[in-house]
Amino acid sequence: MKTITALIALAVGIALATPVLAEDDQTSGNYWLHECKKDPKQLAQSSGSFQYGWCFGVVYGLSIHPLICVPTQVPVVQEMDVVLKYLDVHPETRHKSFRLLALEALKEAFPCADGEKSK
Repeated sequence: MKTITALIALAVGIALATPVLAEDDQTSGNYWLHECKKDPKQLAQSSGSFQYGWCFGVVYGLSIHPLICVPTQVPVVQEMDVVLKYLDVHPETRHKSFRLLALEALKEAFPCADGEKSK
């Protein structure tokens, strides 16, 4: 009887701890890849529009970084595509910060020539 009680207690403990262990790191590329890939038309009618807006804002903000030279005719939506593709192609890095990964993606896609941009 003690063994069964101990096993039940162990099972309950594991079941209660699982959600904590599975919680997503909300700064990682893993988390934001999922959030940023949502369809913006559907998000307009849901609470997920904040997350998409955050993704959009991060990418837009990084486009002024001194190491990134995005041509003026490139819309931010295309920059978002570049970042999402980078995350798809580099799954081994997605545990890192989304901001860092977005910076790496944009730097790779839109590098500045020597002296092209300085701050």
